[in-house]
Amino acid sequence: MVALARARADAIGPDGADLCADVARELLRRERADHGAFVLDGATAHHAAYRAQLVEWILDVCAGERYGPTTADVAIGYMDRVLSKTVVPKTSLHLVALCCLQIAVKYEEIEERVPTMAKLRAWTSNMYSPDIIQKMELAVLIELKWELGILTPAHFLESFLTMMNGGTTSEDEVDVGVWTPQYQEELRHLVCQMYSLCVQDVSLANELPSRVAAAVIAASRLNLGIKPLCPPTLRVAANVTPQQIYPLVTHMHRMWEEAYEDDETTMMEADVKAHADFNSLAIAIPQQEGVVYADKPGFEQRITENASPTCPLDMQWDE
Repeated sequence: MVALARARADAIGPDGADLCADVARELLRRERADHGAFVLDGATAHHAAYRAQLVEWILDVCAGERYGPTTADVAIGYMDRVLSKTVVPKTSLHLVALCCLQIAVKYEEIEERVPTMAKLRAWTSNMYSPDIIQKMELAVLIELKWELGILTPAHFLESFLTMMNGGTTSEDEVDVGVWTPQYQEELRHLVCQMYSLCVQDVSLANELPSRVAAAVIAASRLNLGIKPLCPPTLRVAANVTPQQIYPLVTHMHRMWEEAYEDDETTMMEADVKAHADFNSLAIAIPQQEGVVYADKPGFEQRITENASPTCPLDMQWDE
């Protein structure tokens, strides 16, 4: 799975495309069997007020470390499963997110990419001791019942793009000029940016992952003026009809316009300039100079002494 997420779609030969098709079929089978086992209720989840900040932090770290998109997605999934049903003090929310990311890295990345304890502490400005991090990691694993194999839209994206020959081909129509291979590269970057918005949207958390992935590709094609929005290759890859994903495409397009309506250049264009040499499907969130994550709203009063996870997932809000 990691290899698929890291490979360039246009560099995979016929055998690789067949492998992606096999992987996609197996993922769709698992999705049918497992979907609905967990439902995130944005209105009642205990971490709802802080979820956006925690998700942003996970995306920031994954962008900085250049982890694959499945790593960020899985970490967010773990976090939602733990914090939506379990009350923890506000002082420990960031610690839980840190441990969810650590577990996701171990599950989705190769061993050499697993962060050291020193790096883990640095991600949170050395707010937590090694002992506290280790205890919370175990507590999170127990709360997850050691069930770590969850499916997310990111697991489908690379396979779908590969099965679609990069997401667009010369057979597509474009609104401006004529189609060129550059559209494939632009689509890939736009898919990354579009998806980084989607993972922050609670309303998409309970949709079928494969449909979210298909809608991300279709919405990205819409933004680039590529027609049709849902070509036959996407329908086959995701086993969807246009009618099944159009509501999601409309929602994503609206999110994109609201997020960047005041920007002179879209985030996609900025990312192309800043990461022109980076071609994996990694989620890229620009780092902000001088930002200390521990000082973001909601974490102002966190101190190490108040974050002890002796009983980390059996406490009340620290008001």
